[in-house]
Amino acid sequence: MRCYQILIKGNVQGVGYRITTQRKAHELNITGWVKNEPNGSVVIFAEGAETAVQHLIDWCYTGSPLSKVEEVDAIETSVQGFCTFEIRK
Repeated sequence: MRCYQILIKGNVQGVGYRITTQRKAHELNITGWVKNEPNGSVVIFAEGAETAVQHLIDWCYTGSPLSKVEEVDAIETSVQGFCTFEIRK
């Protein structure tokens, strides 16, 4: 079990990035959350099997069909024990 904080920069707000991230996380059996940040970026906390989380990180470079990702930074953090994957406001 691994947990990563993932920061995505670019045109990633108002383009369906959070909802498509949630769908991808459910597909990969990943728990955690995704949230828009005031500076225009998106932050994700993703917890699950190492290969699943790595697949999500790789997916973040593409994201939703309308997004234009410029940068993805992933930092491993301590496991939090999330139960679901939610969109936070």
